[in-house]
Amino acid sequence: MAGLLNIFSGKSEEKAVQSTLAQLDRQKTIVRLEIEKTQTRFNTVLAMRKGAVVVAKPNGIDQFLKAGTTVRFKVPGEKHDIRMEISTPHLNLGNGSPVFLCTAPTRFSSTSHRGSERFSTKRFSNVSLHIDSLGSKFSIEDLSESGCRIKTNHTKPQVQFPLSENIQGAFIQLGNKARIDLTQVTPRSYQGQNVGLEFQIRSDGPHRKLLGSMVDSLARQQREMLRASHI
Repeated sequence: MAGLLNIFSGKSEEKAVQSTLAQLDRQKTIVRLEIEKTQTRFNTVLAMRKGAVVVAKPNGIDQFLKAGTTVRFKVPGEKHDIRMEISTPHLNLGNGSPVFLCTAPTRFSSTSHRGSERFSTKRFSNVSLHIDSLGSKFSIEDLSESGCRIKTNHTKPQVQFPLSENIQGAFIQLGNKARIDLTQVTPRSYQGQNVGLEFQIRSDGPHRKLLGSMVDSLARQQREMLRASHI
């Protein structure tokens, strides 16, 4: 689909968006869709029906789907995202396939600048971040190969974790034995009492391999949990 947007450079942006969605529908192109303000992402296919975008829905995401919630995906081969607002959180098609409906968008969005994809670790009680200087360990809410989100008990986490301040002496504990040493962690964002951290992994030893194996395992589990049906 590379260069697709250039084809429509002389037409309105709304028509270009509609043409892009129609082509994704015709070719049954798989897109990686994200429910904004969550860590939920899944592969799915789209269809255009009477001015609405129909999205094949995997199991396990109903709790995140509400009317007015925004979802987004990167247009394959392009430097643009498409953002859509959910209008109908649940609908069963005639063939029984579960879907949700979005209002047809009228414009493109700039591609979001995200790092590595993060996967939820909330169901694991034995994945934690230890920070020597604070003498504390923190539950890890989600994890990627370049960062994590932790849960704190501090009423003002920005005081405990000043933005962009590098912190040394940290490691990730996986279970009882596996330990991933980090050369530093850096606070990048806050959401309530949660803190988003970027980290750098110790280059020697098995640390990077251990983290890669953990992230791969989380990715496989998410693919199994969030398997969308075809429209």
